[in-house]
Parts: sequence; C-alpha cells; structure tokens
Amino acid sequence: MRRVPVQLTAPLQQPPAAGNPGFLSAKMLASGSSGNCLLVRSATTTLLIDLGLPARTVAAFLESREIPPAAVEAILLSHEHTDHLVGLGTFARKYQVPVVAEAQTLAAARSAVGRLPARTLARGSTITLGDCEVSAFPVPHDAAAPAGFLIRSGGWTIAYCVDLGSADETLVEPLRQADLVVLEANHDYDALRAGPYTPSLKARILSPFGHLSNLEAGRLIAASASSRPRTVWLAHLSAVNNSPRLALRVVGGLLKREGVSGVRLETAARDRPSLHWSSHAVGWQLPLVV
Repeated sequence: MRRVPVQLTAPLQQPPAAGNPGFLSAKMLASGSSGNCLLVRSATTTLLIDLGLPARTVAAFLESREIPPAAVEAILLSHEHTDHLVGLGTFARKYQVPVVAEAQTLAAARSAVGRLPARTLARGSTITLGDCEVSAFPVPHDAAAPAGFLIRSGGWTIAYCVDLGSADETLVEPLRQADLVVLEANHDYDALRAGPYTPSLKARILSPFGHLSNLEAGRLIAASASSRPRTVWLAHLSAVNNSPRLALRVVGGLLKREGVSGVRLETAARDRPSLHWSSHAVGWQLPLVV
C-alpha cells in the first residue's frame, strides 16, 4: 500500500464543556464477512458507513427508528469488497444519497453495483457533511484505496477502522483522537492456523493487507491510548476463527499487561444490529475498565 500522509484538520478533541455537550451516536447494524454497516447520527446529520446489507434491510431499520432513508446525508464507503457494498447501489440511487469515498474506490464500486451519486474524499483529507467533519485515512488492505474514517461533531469523535491487515503506525494518531473506536479484531492467530480454511485463504488473511488479529488489535489500541476514557468496539470477528469471548480475553489481557486503563471493550455482532454508543451516555468522571 502506498503510504499517504494523514493530515487531519482538527486537533485532538477535548471533553465538551459542561452545559454544551454536543451530540454524536453510533449504532452497529452488522459487522462481519456477511455484511457491514454502521449508523452515525449527530444533532442534525445522519450518516451510514458502508452498506454491506440489502438496501431494504437498512431502509427498514432506519424507518423503525423514524429516520427517513432519504434523510441520510451520505454513505461513507471504506472499500469496494462485497460485504461492504452489496446494498449500496440500490439504496444510493433510490434515495439519492451520495456515496463518499476515494476516487479509486468509487470507480471500483461502480464496476460492482452500477452508477452512483458520489462525492470524492481523498485519504488524508477532510470534508463537511451537515454538522459533521469527516476525515479519511489510509489503511492496509487488499482493495483499490481502502480507508478508515474519523467523524467529528459537537466535540466528540468516532473512528471507524475495519478490514486492515496490519497495525500500521500511521493509524495510531487517528485512533488516539476518538471517543469511540470501531476496530477490526478478525481472528485468533492459532485458531486460524489450525482451522479449516485453505492455505491460500489463510495466507491472504495473515498477509499485511489481509485482516487484523486479536493480538494486533490489542497492540494498536494500547499504542493509541490517551488519558481520556474511551469505548472500543471489536468488529468484523470471524465466525470460524474467533469468538467474542476469545477476542475480549486476548485484547483485554494485553491492555492490562500494558497498563492501559479507561477502556470499555465490547464486541459487535456479525449479522444483526447490536452495539449502541451515545455521547449523552458518556460520563467523563465515571471509571471505565477493560
């Protein structure tokens, strides 16, 4: 992967001032090889990150929360693999929602799902969507131009970083800025090596452009730790080579050994809506433990 300098326009975020807390929230709709989609909402803006579920499924979920699908400001696309865009074309065209991604990612997505209303966001750049600032940064994965995202609003920050093959040092600073980190913890190394996958598939997953292990995820969380409490969602867990209990044990154990505290670890479900995070529920004085 060509290294792209990460130039983020905003400094490290500080806890919002009392009396003016702002608002940012996230809801995981699914995270795994069968589909990925994250809903992000601020005070005035609704965003989706990836749309690897059927368009009707995502639309029905939004409507059940009294969110009109056409009210989605944009769909941020991390990369063009099927589990991140299977419903993208239908949803974007039906509701006229722009897809925001690197130009190479947009070209690859159009080849897969047809024409798209789109807006280009180069990695290392920042754009404004409603009352949100969105920055894209490069991640190491076997796709055209894979990206992670920082979403900022109201003094809060969410980092989304899934489908990456190695804990590249350039990822530390973006993740350090986040109050909520959504990070891949795809597999347990020993389980993968001993498991039923073909040698070629194992080699792809284990490559620097494949998928992140529990141990690598833990090291990246530790390296990007700050003095502020944070929530970390371990995402894109393999159904065959990992489990929520194993991921929490390995990552949590590493953080304890490294002396990292103030981290709330949770695991995202692979194939159904699961975790929810809201800045309104964050207490800056409340202890969060690994």
